[in-house]
Amino acid sequence: MFRRQNSAFYALENICTLYESGVPLTQCIVEVSHLVQDEEVAKKLRRVVTNIESGDFIWSSFQEQDLFSREVVSLLRIGEESGSLQENLQLALQNEEKNIALRSKVFSVLGYPLFILMLTAILGVLVVWFVIPRVVGVFTELEVDLPLQTRIVVAMSNWIATYGLWVLLLVIATGGVGYWMLFRREDTRQWGESLLLRLPVISTIVRYYECSRMGYTMSNLLQAGYSLTDSLQLLGETTQLKRYRELYRKKEQLIREGNSIREAAERIPEFGELFPREVVTMVVFAERSGSFTKTFDHIGNRYEARLSELMKRLPSIMEPVILIIVWAAVLVLAYALIGPMYSVIQGIGV
Repeated sequence: MFRRQNSAFYALENICTLYESGVPLTQCIVEVSHLVQDEEVAKKLRRVVTNIESGDFIWSSFQEQDLFSREVVSLLRIGEESGSLQENLQLALQNEEKNIALRSKVFSVLGYPLFILMLTAILGVLVVWFVIPRVVGVFTELEVDLPLQTRIVVAMSNWIATYGLWVLLLVIATGGVGYWMLFRREDTRQWGESLLLRLPVISTIVRYYECSRMGYTMSNLLQAGYSLTDSLQLLGETTQLKRYRELYRKKEQLIREGNSIREAAERIPEFGELFPREVVTMVVFAERSGSFTKTFDHIGNRYEARLSELMKRLPSIMEPVILIIVWAAVLVLAYALIGPMYSVIQGIGV
């Protein structure tokens, strides 16, 4: 998946470079299809060319192949309709670079502690599943009376040995269905997003990420000549989080009806939940001074810096938690096994 995303970005980057050099767009896409190493991406690029030559719109041809993000496709649509395709391609490339950098920053920091937790869980299951039954078999042959804590661990080990595979399959299936329901299915995605916005640390990461993305996207769109309402419309079309997408659409509609930004924020109850108060204040004052582009750029840079700082501190926050979990698991197993081993040693000494 990540390789395909990288190949798609590589394709977009080279299409922009060739198109800016004066090469016709279809020829740009053909040339890039020979350059990308991912064969699936190359096939999709060739299908795009076929659709364009058949008379389809450029943006709809890319949308049909699901090659680029919703944001890129929306910018291509507006560029094609307004005659500013080259400018919008460059704008799409800039936004994609920023999005990839932000996502990489988040995933690179979260990946390590999640990997350690997963590895600890796997090792714990293997110990309970394979090691403990053999140790207990030795205790049984030596006719050692097992204390309560050891009997509990043995019972858990026997239960996992008997039903563990089915439980693992059930957990994987439940997790997959739960992930699809909470984060992929359009009708129920708001439940998963509401959950994320209530989790400690995770909620802060989500808000900082969306504030940064909103800031630089709005700044780029306004700088490219789009109106505030058109920029909000495009921002809503390209936002992955459903609750934020609905908020942008409501705000755009209220402003089109003649409301100020302050009035629109007051009429949208979830505005204060999804954005920090200072963001609302800065945008309200930008409306009064007419400095939207500068203010949104400042918001994007500020919250990108805050997200980076949080990402730097996150490992030091999570490491003690991981150590406590590992320490507790080791302590439980040690406490359950040391008692019988001590009894064995005493018996040998006698």
